Amino acid sequence: MAIKRQKSVELGFGKSEGKQQRAINKNGSYNYLRLGLPFSEQFNFYHFLINLSPAWFISIILFWYTAINLIFTVLYYMCGTGSLTGMNMDSPFKIFWEIYFFSAQTLTTVGYGRINPLGFSANFVSSIEAMVGLMSFALITGLLYGRFSKPNPKIRFSHNALISPYQDGRAFMFRIANFMNSNMMNVKVRLSVSLIDQSGERNFYTLTMERDEIMFFPSSWTIVHAIDENSPLFGLKEAALRQSSPEFFALVQGFDDTFDQTLNARASYIHEDVIWGGKFVKIGGVTESGKNYVDLGKLDVFDLVDLPDVEAPVVELVKEQ
Repeated sequence: MAIKRQKSVELGFGKSEGKQQRAINKNGSYNYLRLGLPFSEQFNFYHFLINLSPAWFISIILFWYTAINLIFTVLYYMCGTGSLTGMNMDSPFKIFWEIYFFSAQTLTTVGYGRINPLGFSANFVSSIEAMVGLMSFALITGLLYGRFSKPNPKIRFSHNALISPYQDGRAFMFRIANFMNSNMMNVKVRLSVSLIDQSGERNFYTLTMERDEIMFFPSSWTIVHAIDENSPLFGLKEAALRQSSPEFFALVQGFDDTFDQTLNARASYIHEDVIWGGKFVKIGGVTESGKNYVDLGKLDVFDLVDLPDVEAPVVELVKEQ
C-alpha cells in the first residue's frame, strides 16, 4: 500500500520528468545551461575574472601583460630601430629586449628616460600604449578590489551525506564547518529533497531537521533529518531511494561579523554521494590544557556501521492528489 507524501514545494528549478544530472554542482554553482541568449550576453568577462581562482587570475594577468608588451614591441620594430633613441645596438637580441622593456615602461607610465621615441610613428604608438596602460591597470585595480572585497563564507560541506542510526531509527545527515577564522552567528539551514514519483515526475519536498538554527558557529555542525513517518524518505530502502534519483539541497545562511553581512553557502547530494550505513567520527573536544578544539581535517571522515531494522511499510512515491 502506497503512502501519500506531503505536498511538494517549489525550489525554483521547475518541474521535470525522468532522471537528470544534478541541479547544483559540488562547488555550489547551478548546473543549468542557459539557451537562447544573444551572443553579447552569453559571457560576462567581469564575472568570469571575479570568480576565477587566484592562480588562474594571476596567470591571466601575467599573460595579458606579456602579450600586450610583445604586440607593442612588434609595432616599435615596424617603426624602425632608428625611431627610438638611446638604445644599445650591439645585437638583435639586445635590441629586442631594449624595445620590450621600453614598452613595459611606457605601458606602466614609468618612463625612465634613457630611451625616447623619435618621429611621429613611434610617438603615436607610445601615446596609444600609454592610454592602453592607464585604462588596463584601472580595470585590473577594480578587479583586485572586487576579488578582495567579495564576501567568501568558506562554509565547507562534508563530501558525503550519511544514512545513519538515530535514536530508535535512522536519519539523513551531513556535516558543515566554518573554515574561515571569523565569527559567524545566527546560522540557519534549509534542507529539501527532490524525488521522482511513480508517474516519472520530479517533485520537491522540504525536510525537517533536528534543529535548523544555531546562535553561534565556531566549529562544526551535523545537520540531521530524522527519517520518521513524517519524512518523504520514510520506508524507502536503498534500492528504492536510488530509483527515485534523489537530490538533497542544502542552503546555509549566517551573519559574519568580518564582512558585517549575511553570507550564503549551498550544496547538494545525489544518491552516489549518500553512504547507506555510516556514522561521522567525532572531530571536536578539549585539549589537555582545557582549550576547545575542532579538527577540520576530519570533516569528511566516517565509520561504516549497521543500520537498525525499522518496521515500516515499503512505500511508493505518489503524487499529491
